[in-house]
Amino acid sequence: MGSIEDSINEVAEIYDNFLSEISVIRNIKVNFFNNDFISTNQSKNLMKAMEAKRLGKTNIDDVNVKKFFDKIDVVKKDNKFLLGSSDKKVNSLMYKIENDFDQMDISKKVAESQKLTSLASLFESTLVNLVVKNVEIFDNGVCKNSSDTHISFEQLGQYDSIQELKEYALIRYLNSLTYQGVDKWVLELGKIINKKLGQKDGVISDDEKYISEFFQTRNLLVHNGGIVNNIYLQNNDPKIINQRHASIGKRIGTDNKYFSSTVEHCVNVVNQFVIEITKRILNLEELEDKLDYLEKIQSSCLTLYRNHLYNPGITIFNKLSEMAFKIDKNSNTFFMLKYNKYLSRRFTGEDLTKDDSVKKLFEYAKNEEWWDEKSESILILKIAEMSLTLSDDDFFSEATKLIKSNKDSRENVVYGGLLNMPVFSLINQNNRWSEFVDTLY
Repeated sequence: MGSIEDSINEVAEIYDNFLSEISVIRNIKVNFFNNDFISTNQSKNLMKAMEAKRLGKTNIDDVNVKKFFDKIDVVKKDNKFLLGSSDKKVNSLMYKIENDFDQMDISKKVAESQKLTSLASLFESTLVNLVVKNVEIFDNGVCKNSSDTHISFEQLGQYDSIQELKEYALIRYLNSLTYQGVDKWVLELGKIINKKLGQKDGVISDDEKYISEFFQTRNLLVHNGGIVNNIYLQNNDPKIINQRHASIGKRIGTDNKYFSSTVEHCVNVVNQFVIEITKRILNLEELEDKLDYLEKIQSSCLTLYRNHLYNPGITIFNKLSEMAFKIDKNSNTFFMLKYNKYLSRRFTGEDLTKDDSVKKLFEYAKNEEWWDEKSESILILKIAEMSLTLSDDDFFSEATKLIKSNKDSRENVVYGGLLNMPVFSLINQNNRWSEFVDTLY
């Protein structure tokens, strides 16, 4: 174990790694195998003809589709109606299309399964690592009464110090907790940080049920080919089972919508752990620059924008801004945390253009010492204000006008960072921002 200062910094690093890894997992792509063929005009016309036959259509207007349609027959085989053709070439092309779609379906299921199993491992390891750092910093005496930490004489000889032995015992104990159902071990880990997190009616209970279902889904994918069984039905909330349309013998759904909602539940719980640990860290006398630590956490939180996790962003930016307010309500750190809370709300579609609290935030900030009208960062602050007080169209117009007129900033390091600010995602839906950036170089 390192120093307390090292452990404090590692809490921020663990959180940063968690959010960064979510971006990596989210981008796991489906391998579409031989889809070069099915993207050709010939194959597209044949697929349209096949679909028309399946729908029972008798007349096709498109001549390119009709030439295939007329050569396709509906054949009954083993009480099923299948498509076939006496034309060997058409029959061969149809077989290739069906085969490619089968391969794509298999590939899609593999990718979805990989994303969910990777997310489960990341979630579990992140919570364990956060608790390890919490114990290192606050020395909770968490393993004192645990039979899971008995060490043999042979194991004793493998460690050079009592500290290393304590770390081994701690990790062994925490890992033993994860052998229980996820609904139990999340609560047990939370209890180590704050008893409130270890209560059934505590702050993580709403997400807990969904995460429990997520791990049951992971088990189905790993051990049962994704097919719903009695174990799944017996261990999940009936309401969630209905939402998932799950029934015995049916493959469990694992599409992108499910993955995204599961990510949000996992992030909510990790955020609660980070918030509680941060509260405790800020009370330490050993931590000299408390605002610096909050800025490290805030920097990690910016990845929430990239993952479209706006609601978790609202929660954690709000909690961190409350902490910063208690330390120094006149600080730049407090202002930026408060701004990011509003920006997260803006990303959810909320209209803040007439919100007086937003206007008051910038009015207050302009009276602070760190708001320097001659400073190079003033460009960023002006754009930040526009992003909350103007409509999307007005924001684009005014922000681009300001950037063009600020010639000096082009040669400044701030300029490069400016163009990558998350706020510009608000106006990049129709590529206007990308086109504007291209004209600057």
